[in-house]
Amino acid sequence: MKPILAAAAILSVAFGMTAQATPINYSFSVTATTGSLSGTTAAGTFTYDSSSSLIPGGDNSNVGLLTSLDFTWNGITYDQTTANTGQLFFNSSRELAFALFGSNCGPSICSTGFGTNSWFISGGGFFYATPSSGGDDGTATLSLVTTAPEPSALALLGVGIAGTMVMGAGVLPRGRRSAIRV
Repeated sequence: MKPILAAAAILSVAFGMTAQATPINYSFSVTATTGSLSGTTAAGTFTYDSSSSLIPGGDNSNVGLLTSLDFTWNGITYDQTTANTGQLFFNSSRELAFALFGSNCGPSICSTGFGTNSWFISGGGFFYATPSSGGDDGTATLSLVTTAPEPSALALLGVGIAGTMVMGAGVLPRGRRSAIRV
């Protein structure tokens, strides 16, 4: 029984390390289809945290959900402090199903301002304004960026599996057995 408990302890440590909040990374691209920037394409990236942003089968309608953002539009570079979220919606499989974020967002809403440099992405749409336009349209595509597990997590998992195999094979000496006769 002790080898089974020891193996369980090792595996819980190994898997417990990977159960922490992890950053979820996306890349996106936008293309203006109307207005003075029609035909212009730009790409960017954003990240949100799995523990504070993700709501399986529901939406998180808050600002400040992006932990990083890197996007340049119309000569202006935006990050998570100058452009952020209005809403992230997740399906029951914990996948991002809808994103609403941009340079002028509040909970559940984003907008562009007449005579300003502003933009937002809503699902597959891209909406922007420049100082000379009231608002123009475009398209947006988002793609999940898959990452490999960190080497330290893989090493810890390997140690746990090796320990379980050693214990299961009976390589480790067993404790002294005794019986009490009555």
